[in-house]
Amino acid sequence: MINRNLFNISVISLLFLVLFIFCDRDKASVDPNITVQSIKLSTSETYLKIGKTHTLTAIARDANGEEVKKAQITWESSRPNVASVDDGVVTALTEGTTTIIASVGEAVYEGCDIFAYKVNSVTLPIDYYSLLLWEEFTLQPIALDGTGREIQDVEWNWISTNELVASVENGLITPVSGGMTEILVEGDGVPSEPCEIQIIEEEIFPVWTGEHDWHVKEVVFNPDGSQVASASRDNTFKVWDSNTGSLIWTGTHDNHVEAVAFSSDGNKLVSGGFDKKVKVWNAIDGSLIWTRTVGGYLEAVAFTPDNKIVISVGGHLVGYIDAWSNTGDYLWGRTEGGFDLRNHITCLALHPDGNQLVYGAQNNKVRVCATNNGGLIWHGEHDDEVLSVCFNPDSTLTASVGGNDVKIWRSNGATLWAGTHSDVASSVKFKPDGTTVASVGYDKRLKLWDVATGTLIWEKKHNSPLLQVDFSPDGNLIVVGGQDNRITIRNSNDGSIVGVGVHGGYILSLDFSHQDDKIVTGSKTKSVKVWHVYP
Repeated sequence: MINRNLFNISVISLLFLVLFIFCDRDKASVDPNITVQSIKLSTSETYLKIGKTHTLTAIARDANGEEVKKAQITWESSRPNVASVDDGVVTALTEGTTTIIASVGEAVYEGCDIFAYKVNSVTLPIDYYSLLLWEEFTLQPIALDGTGREIQDVEWNWISTNELVASVENGLITPVSGGMTEILVEGDGVPSEPCEIQIIEEEIFPVWTGEHDWHVKEVVFNPDGSQVASASRDNTFKVWDSNTGSLIWTGTHDNHVEAVAFSSDGNKLVSGGFDKKVKVWNAIDGSLIWTRTVGGYLEAVAFTPDNKIVISVGGHLVGYIDAWSNTGDYLWGRTEGGFDLRNHITCLALHPDGNQLVYGAQNNKVRVCATNNGGLIWHGEHDDEVLSVCFNPDSTLTASVGGNDVKIWRSNGATLWAGTHSDVASSVKFKPDGTTVASVGYDKRLKLWDVATGTLIWEKKHNSPLLQVDFSPDGNLIVVGGQDNRITIRNSNDGSIVGVGVHGGYILSLDFSHQDDKIVTGSKTKSVKVWHVYP
């Protein structure tokens, strides 16, 4: 029995000895005759959000490029307060940069740059948006780290300050009822500035819609409001019954028709186009009365209030302004600048008594001339292209917009005051009583100014750049249109919304009827629409 026990002990001892030798041999393969020549990490740099981990792997190789599987690798962080490392597992601790170093001995090592980050700021792309009750809109927030790099892996928390007006989920805003709310979002707990959301219940709808084959560049009512004329880049203009939308007659040019205007008695109509033709028509039956050729593409045409003179402006390299009698006799002409594209004349307005006209050009100039002979009365200048000009009703002041500026000029050409938009100002119009002036621009703002002092009375935000503004003849309403594909009618006293109508394309032109009851709009989507002023 003793011998059997001794035998068992001997067998167990032998097994332990074999295991020890095997393990010792495996351990010996780490070194002593194999030297690690290089280390390669799984990546050379990585961005790591604070509190998150990332595992680095390291491969050691000998002089022959063979992997040394049992190499003893040491891990170290150059800035352990930014990120720590434990056997290749990196943990970001604070914002900053560190290098994780993997080494074998003192001579062989490899580093990986770790950029530890957190959400530093959250912004929404807009500060205002309006929606009709049936519309929805999605906000796309942007989160940045301390270096200004955009972060994608963000946990968002959306907030509506008034869920009775609009709710928000994953950035999708859904209207509930009319009113105002603010939408905010937190990215990893960092809040954005709010975006004002206005839900509009006062929707209006067109009375009728007429169609062209291309952009509608200008629309106007005739003096008694019974007809509408629309000029289009389809080489035609059309005259419509303003009440029914029935097409009465069509006039043609050999190129884009950019401008159209009725005489003050409504009996004649003048049109101008890129065929460099001025045409005067019988507004009742559409018969052509006379045609004249000018030196450049036409941008604007007009009759004087007494219907005795026809004015056209435009240009091509040189700006042109020409005047004819109502029978087509040439009276006078002016040119603007030399051989330069920026001398093109862009806009025109007639003095209420018809004795003067004002025009603006791409060369930044504003000029007031005598209507009877074209003599220059005064000129002014903006910092950039002039897009809109007008006279005030009592004829003592002129308004213009060029670049970002709104300027009011005295009758001698001196500047009364200047206001600014934060982007290009596109249109300006005096209130019929002359007390205020409205301007709009690519900054998505409608601004109402006190004419005497230049004080900003109020401003209203819109969804997109605004291109056109007009007052109702009684001065109680302002209508604007632009790239948000809609018209917005506001009370001129406080800017409150009276009605909003969706046209379906950029509003390139608009006009109030002289009877205050209708608005006509022309759009980039080839259509003409007439709207009742009140919903």
